[in-house]
This record gives sequence, structure tokens and C-alpha cells, in this order.
Amino acid sequence: MGAIQQLISSFAGAGINYDVLCVPASIDPSVTIDGNTLATWEDISGNGLDATISGSVVLNLSGTERQVQFNGGWIDFPTSAIIDKDVGTPGGDSFTVVYREGDVVPTGGTMASKAVGIGGDREWQIFYNNANAISFNIAGNEDWNSTAISAGTNRLFIFTIVESALTLWVDGVLVIDNVVGLPDSFKSASAQVMNLGTRTSGGFKVSSGAQIDMFALIPTEINSNQRAVLEATWQIN
Repeated sequence: MGAIQQLISSFAGAGINYDVLCVPASIDPSVTIDGNTLATWEDISGNGLDATISGSVVLNLSGTERQVQFNGGWIDFPTSAIIDKDVGTPGGDSFTVVYREGDVVPTGGTMASKAVGIGGDREWQIFYNNANAISFNIAGNEDWNSTAISAGTNRLFIFTIVESALTLWVDGVLVIDNVVGLPDSFKSASAQVMNLGTRTSGGFKVSSGAQIDMFALIPTEINSNQRAVLEATWQIN
């Protein structure tokens, strides 16, 4: 069994399923030279939602570790009902967003989103106010703004959304504990593409040079045992 297959098997054993799972080994396998332009980030979830790349996004090699580096470009995932979420309402969807930064952390802009670039039609987005303060927005509003997180690199973020409540763990530390935000009506599922490094329109791009090396969208609220598996697999610090 190959390394990726072993990884998937370990997650399945913990009851973790994925809408999308992008890992260091699936960063455009055709690119092997540091600084060369990437064309795709393959989804290994089994759903076939391989991402494509717009503008300048390159491979960064940190030792043997493969990282995606944004140099003004961004990443687009295919349109799919699998990744559409009904957010901000009673009885709405629960889901989890996981990603790990690289050696260079963002200092501003959007790291991950399913949101247009101008007011309205925003399911969710993760926006950096600076390297150690972020906003997580559901259904249009900035529900959790300028949340302070400990400084560092290669940080692992686990955001769990249940209707309009957010829980955030960073490197195994609880930062936000089931806090209900104040979302509004901007939650149309049809208007957005899921992106890394920008919003749907190519606006509010993440700061140039910022890096990421894994991203996952999980279609459920994860439990503590599943979070422990994710942290054991991906947490560096």
C-alpha cells in the first residue's frame, strides 16, 4: 500500500471522511523543482475535486517538505454540490476546515473561502488581519474578528462550524470554544467557488509569499478523537 493509501486508511479507521483532501504529496506531482509554477493540487479524497491554479503559485521545497507558495495567484476548486454548505441557520450544515501553514505565514488577505469578493453571497471565509489575528466569516458577516493566535510557522488550524457556532483549535490549543456568531442572509450556495489564497472573484488575495501545505474540508463536526488523529498526523509544533 502506498503512502497516500495508508493515510486515507488511517483516517477511515477514525471515521473521518472528506469532501476535499489536499496533502503535500499531491501538490502537482509533475513539479519537482523549487520555485517552479504549479498547475494543480490534487484532491485525494476520492471525490475528484482536483484544484486548478490561476496566476503565480509555485512549489516551495523546505527540505523534503513540499509547500504551495502564493506569489499573487490563487487556487480554484471545481464547482460541486459536495462542497456547498447551508450555513448560519438553525438546522444548517456542520463541517470542518483544516489547513496547515508553511514556513511563511500570511500577513493579510484570504487563505481559504467560499465567498465572492464583494458584499453578499459568502458561505464562509478565513481572512488574516495580520500574521497572528484572523477573522472567520459565515454567511457574510465577520462573526469572529481579529482572533489572537500564538505566533509561529507551520501552524495547524482546525475550524469546526455547527450551524452558526465556531470552535477553533490551533496547534492543539483551543482558541474559540463553540461561540455563536451573528450571520446574515448572504449564503447563496451557487455564487461561489471554493478557493485558497483569494475569494471567488480573485479579490482580497493572501499576502504574497504565504505558504500552505495541506487543506481539508470535512462534511461533519469532528469529535475529540478525530481531532486527535488529525493533530497526530499533521501537527508539527
